[in-house]
Amino acid sequence: MRITPVFLVAALLLAGCQNGLTGNVVKNTAMQTERVTCSRQRVVLIKGQSMEPTLHDGENVTGLIGYYACHEPARGDIVLFRMPDGFGVKRIAGIPGDTWRVEERTLYLNNEVAERNNRAYAITPKMERFLQQYTYFNPLPAEHYFLLADYTGNALDSRRIGIVAKNDIVGKIEEAST
Repeated sequence: MRITPVFLVAALLLAGCQNGLTGNVVKNTAMQTERVTCSRQRVVLIKGQSMEPTLHDGENVTGLIGYYACHEPARGDIVLFRMPDGFGVKRIAGIPGDTWRVEERTLYLNNEVAERNNRAYAITPKMERFLQQYTYFNPLPAEHYFLLADYTGNALDSRRIGIVAKNDIVGKIEEAST
């Protein structure tokens, strides 16, 4: 069997992205050389306290911009995403195929109470009414995510902004190593 340059390039790209490559992959063909970037690092300034105790107001963290061009977003990833008035940083709590519901001011993901650090997420009556307009997103459709802050009180996350599409997720945030 003869391996064509196109097959080799696809295999290299797939292997590079699946192995967590965040730098450049070089494609070589008989006619051209081209760089394909899975992500690039950028400093992201954390504003606000909604991701405490993981990330702190004023902290600079590394954002891997474009990371999800080669990787699927996973539950637990901290992501940078587009919002109507800028960008936000939150954690992926629900992934495509997950079910969610609000019942008696309690948020459930896959029939379990949504919680962080043994604290259930607060659901105000206003949040409950807001989330009711997203019930057609249940289960979560392909390429749509439920994002939550690490702070379980009132935060600007999917409880207040709704379900987030993959194309609005700009990159992955790397947690600082301690």
